[in-house]
Amino acid sequence: MTELVQPYAAAPTQAEHQSHEHPPSFTELVYAHFIWWRALHDEDAHAHATPGYHRLRSRFEQHHGRVVHAYWCSDVESAVALTERPRAHRWHRHRLDFHRESDWATKEHP
Repeated sequence: MTELVQPYAAAPTQAEHQSHEHPPSFTELVYAHFIWWRALHDEDAHAHATPGYHRLRSRFEQHHGRVVHAYWCSDVESAVALTERPRAHRWHRHRLDFHRESDWATKEHP
């Protein structure tokens, strides 16, 4: 039996990591929000979760538009949100997008 070993690549620097980050999905935002919400009653956990959640939400909004309304489930990792992007031209309307992550909440009732 032959074993191949590949050398580890150098870890990217913080600047390289940020420049190659993908826009966060709504699912990632829902998970971050759920962790943040659950940590509200634990001061240390909340202090740790808050910056990460706000950073992820900011990146999400940069790509998908400002969250104008959302419903966050507090029991499971589920939510719906409406985002709004500004108009590209004077004669265009604002773009509204609906985001949904409800698989955990609706798995028994599709």
